[in-house]
Amino acid sequence: MNHADRFILDTLQTDELPDSFTLEQVQDLVRSAFEHSADKQSDLDEERIRNLRAALLKIEESSTDTVAGLTARNARLQDDD
Repeated sequence: MNHADRFILDTLQTDELPDSFTLEQVQDLVRSAFEHSADKQSDLDEERIRNLRAALLKIEESSTDTVAGLTARNARLQDDD
């Protein structure tokens, strides 16, 4: 069973894939796919932001270049706003 089949079974809350789909089932599947996609993108965005903030903090703490350190600090603090 592939991911699409599992997604359909979970969304339709059934144990078997139907041979045909009603319009309502298709609409539910499309709606669920959009919601799932938005949730995944949000999770990825949050992870990227955490990684970026961690990188900025590491630059701020370890850089021997004063300008680079202050720039990283400024970027990190601006993100807090």
